[in-house]
Amino acid sequence: MDYLYLFTLEVDPLTVCNTYNPLPMHLTLVSRFWSELPPDAIASATLAVFEHTKPIQLVFGEEATIGPKKTPVNLVQDTEAMKNLHLQLVELLNSLGVSYTLPQFVGEGHLPHVSKRADSRFVVGSRIAVDTAYLIEVDIRGKDHSRYVRMKFDLAG
Repeated sequence: MDYLYLFTLEVDPLTVCNTYNPLPMHLTLVSRFWSELPPDAIASATLAVFEHTKPIQLVFGEEATIGPKKTPVNLVQDTEAMKNLHLQLVELLNSLGVSYTLPQFVGEGHLPHVSKRADSRFVVGSRIAVDTAYLIEVDIRGKDHSRYVRMKFDLAG
């Protein structure tokens, strides 16, 4: 059985074992990828990366529309800490044989952003410190995409 996942950084808190459609505000750390590994195996394989990562400062930039669905977003500065965390996860996931649904947004193509929601509250230059990441499993049923929060990781570095 193949599983569809993504990793996010917390903007609004999520609850492990809850289902969301759509997810509350978040930053997609690694966009959707397929794996034969179950959630606990992905979580175990990536845990050390999060344990050795310090909390990350999100610095909000301009509004934009991105992706095939022309999603309205607030861009986020791609800091060295953000790049390092993303690239470490991608390297590890690649070693596990995952395949990405949108590989153009992985690695050098990663574009940190937070999708706009009705309660969006970020202006250019605003900052928040993020110390939590999540492993999300996506279940696609027709046009419905349920997101299950499988694991919460504390950035403790």
